[in-house]
Amino acid sequence: MRFLSCLVSLVLADFNSNLEKLSLTHKCDPLCTFNHSEVTSSTAQYFPTTCDTVCGILTFNSDTDLSHSELVTLFKNMRTFSGGITFENTGFQNLSIFWVHDVDSITFNCKTFGMSVLNNSELTSVRIIDYFLLETDRLSKECAFRVENNEKLNASSVCQSWFLQGMYSLKVSGNRRDCGCRGDKIALDTMPEFQNCTTVTGLNLTNISTTDLPSFANVREIRSYIDIQQMHLQNLSFLKKLRVVRAKNFMYENVIVNVRNNPEMTRLAVPSLNNFAIDGFGPVIMNLENLHPDFCLTFGELKLFMEELVYFTNIQAKYCGIDTFFEENEFCEFLNMSSLEPFCLFIYGKVVLEAGDEEFVWKLKKMTHLFGSLVVRNTQLEDLGFLGKLKFIGNLDSDALTVQIVGNHRLTFAYIPWLENIITSGNRIIIVDNNSLLKTEKFSLFAANFQTKLIFKGDAFGKIS
Repeated sequence: MRFLSCLVSLVLADFNSNLEKLSLTHKCDPLCTFNHSEVTSSTAQYFPTTCDTVCGILTFNSDTDLSHSELVTLFKNMRTFSGGITFENTGFQNLSIFWVHDVDSITFNCKTFGMSVLNNSELTSVRIIDYFLLETDRLSKECAFRVENNEKLNASSVCQSWFLQGMYSLKVSGNRRDCGCRGDKIALDTMPEFQNCTTVTGLNLTNISTTDLPSFANVREIRSYIDIQQMHLQNLSFLKKLRVVRAKNFMYENVIVNVRNNPEMTRLAVPSLNNFAIDGFGPVIMNLENLHPDFCLTFGELKLFMEELVYFTNIQAKYCGIDTFFEENEFCEFLNMSSLEPFCLFIYGKVVLEAGDEEFVWKLKKMTHLFGSLVVRNTQLEDLGFLGKLKFIGNLDSDALTVQIVGNHRLTFAYIPWLENIITSGNRIIIVDNNSLLKTEKFSLFAANFQTKLIFKGDAFGKIS
């Protein structure tokens, strides 16, 4: 009995906390707020029936003992509702209790708690959703919407609802018929459902025994995220037609592509992938971790990640070796400055500029992509103007610091104006040290953004360990 009492207290505490959050978010009028966690005959008397704008967290469940007509009467004056709506374990056949014939729609401010329709054994219609005018989160344009495990419900039209069809957070599963191609609950027996899918929302492949995945051969776009773990795949070539990964991140730092703990994977091999699209703004974050020791990326793949401004939490990979992705004379391997071919766009290796190399720096004036690291040390250079076209650095040598500018006593200005993205598999430290004429008080080597989020050390930046 004491345990049950404690459990009830915790549930009420959560409800009160959620209600407070709701009130602050929507600036709710206390006189127009429903303060009860369930809608029943005993709580209905507290519903603010005279208000056309109502706040609350409405839960309809097995304890809801009001008839359909009584519920319609209860909500007949409501035109705007802010909060959350849950139908769970009801005996309802439809959800049209909010339907009012003299208005076209009801505004539902759903951004705080959304709507859940779960485990309703008699439910056959959710048409009411079409009459909601949804007020979503301002940035993400999302609300939490779930329609799951309603055994008689044909939910095939839910994904085509005007307001829901663009939402990545919509979850429709376990009904008599579902909609959309949602890949967040993939199992061996559900794979055939994806044979005709060209767009999949969420792709979660975790601990599935097979490596034969022909059902995904037509997928051209994956929305929301990719999560592939504990598989026996050697590569991702089953996604041979995938062109776009589309997601929403905004100010969040969610991993959009997570490929980890796949010990047999040696390549990515997604040949058609050419775009990471972010709806709104925010970073594209990827994780390549705990794969085969020989896992490698081609220069073409790394070029794509650099240009699409992908940020990596981990990139445990090697270079696959020089490939045929580039045009002749575009790609050069660096040995030293004197032997470097002039005006290469793409350079691979540890680019080292030392005393005596000043006369050769003109060779770097067209370099846009550096697959490696950059060291400028003990030179007589006064600036880094020869790096004026450098946009991207991708360094897969975990033992090499990506950028070092050290001991250049005539250097007065160090700025790489067009640098957009630095990808590194090692630590994210840049050394700028012992350049006696270089002012470091407001020093910036490049324009700050998420992708180039690095740590500077040396001189005024902090001790070099």
